[in-house]
Amino acid sequence: MDEIAKMEAVQYMLDTDGWPVIEKFIRERIEDHKNQLLRCPVEEITKHRERVEAFNSVLLYVRQVIDEGREALMEQPP
Repeated sequence: MDEIAKMEAVQYMLDTDGWPVIEKFIRERIEDHKNQLLRCPVEEITKHRERVEAFNSVLLYVRQVIDEGREALMEQPP
């Protein structure tokens, strides 16, 4: 699947009613793990940090796919 096709698929997903539900869940999980980082035992810090990074990576990937697709569209000859 090329960058434009990926962008279109992800954009379609973002335009559905389900995406805000999923995005809210991801953001809540990020906040929950960040809050747990402040009060968890030292041996659990890595676990919560990894989970924050994992959830953030999903949101970053969505943005990356959209950005790469737009760049590919702009590079296409008229």
